[in-house]
Amino acid sequence: MAPAIYRCKVCAANIAKTQPSVRCCKCLEWVHSKCTYLTTEEFNKLASDIKNGLEWSCHACRSEVGASGVSVSDGNRAVDEVMLKNVLEKLLIPFQNGIKDDLKNLLESKLDNITSKMDQILQENIELKQQNTVLTERVESLEASIGLNKDNVDLEKILSEFNDRTRRAYNIMVFNVEESSKEHSEERLSDDKKKVIEAILS
Repeated sequence: MAPAIYRCKVCAANIAKTQPSVRCCKCLEWVHSKCTYLTTEEFNKLASDIKNGLEWSCHACRSEVGASGVSVSDGNRAVDEVMLKNVLEKLLIPFQNGIKDDLKNLLESKLDNITSKMDQILQENIELKQQNTVLTERVESLEASIGLNKDNVDLEKILSEFNDRTRRAYNIMVFNVEESSKEHSEERLSDDKKKVIEAILS
């Protein structure tokens, strides 16, 4: 590396001949390219513009000129805008990382919560299937115990038998009394009552 010939006005470090740098047209001091906060592409563009007659001034000189009310050239204004943009981007990097981390943590938390809920739902589904299996086995066992064949069940006959048993639930059985032979049910009922009363009073 070549020996240092100038000091950078911004960082005060030596500027080697091999290091890209630019000279301020106001104070005539040199500044590292990296200390201009310009990207390599932007600095190369600036160097080309300077060769074509653009006058560049450092940030300190531009601040002094701005404070005195003297207008700043369009070239320097463009450099200022680029520099400001680069500085802001560098300043915002920690905040961007923090926002990304917060968002990542939030998404991971939500995902963990959803996963937990899904596991709970799956477990409940398994338990319901198990309960359904037990109930099915109980129903089949009950059908077998009463001799029902679910493929050949006469529901009307079962219902008729149930209703008949319900009607006869309060019937009275009287022995040694001949059942009435009347044709109509009302006449049979009246005849049966008469015979029962006669049997009781006799």
